Amino acid sequence: MKSDWQRYHIQGTLEVIAQMLDYYEYTGDADFARNSIVPFADAIVTYYDQHWPRVAPGKIWMSPAQSLETYQRDAVNPTPDIAGLKSVLPGFWLFRRN
Repeated sequence: MKSDWQRYHIQGTLEVIAQMLDYYEYTGDADFARNSIVPFADAIVTYYDQHWPRVAPGKIWMSPAQSLETYQRDAVNPTPDIAGLKSVLPGFWLFRRN
């Protein structure tokens, strides 16, 4: 069955990255970071980077979008996605540099 709501529900992936980063911060498990966080987060960040067009240098236009489990046909750049990216990217980039 086709769902207009679930097809744009990707925010949960950012929550998973945040949980993985929390786990790493608690355990210091470098193998987990290298073998689990980096590949998963890299795939999600790549999706955000390549899925939507740019409207200006460095500015993503996220539309159509789903926000807070509702599909709004005119929603653009949903706050949960932006907040999630701002939350996980700094921790993720630490691993990417090493």
